[in-house]
Amino acid sequence: MNTKRYSEMTEYELKSEIATLKEKARKAEQLGIVNEFAVLERKITMAKSYLLNPKEFKSEEVYEIDGAPGEFFKINYMNGIFAWGYRLASPDHEEALPISMLLKGDNTCQPHSLFVLKKMIVFIKNKDFHVDQMLSFVLVDEY
Repeated sequence: MNTKRYSEMTEYELKSEIATLKEKARKAEQLGIVNEFAVLERKITMAKSYLLNPKEFKSEEVYEIDGAPGEFFKINYMNGIFAWGYRLASPDHEEALPISMLLKGDNTCQPHSLFVLKKMIVFIKNKDFHVDQMLSFVLVDEY
């Protein structure tokens, strides 16, 4: 069997591989083979990462994690298709995520925006705020 590494495949080969893996994952899920399904999902994630340009992912930027709504990941540095950094919820735990797990574009957040959002949540949780106070806080702290 002559298999190529994902890094050696063309875009067409990667997309074909992803389609094949998705079909196998669908079958494994239907048959209830949980372990095989999980392995195939990870392979799909890795293959998708090779379709992306790692240079588009920058250190110090914060991205939402695909499949984990509300969880954000801050990149410390890049190593190939892996972004090394930490989840904002656990800054003491460094980990690497394949770049296909990081949502870019409108879903990226700057650390300052997250700080403002966290402050707003604290205001709401304490129920010790007025709408005009919160608006002035956001407008003043935005810049």
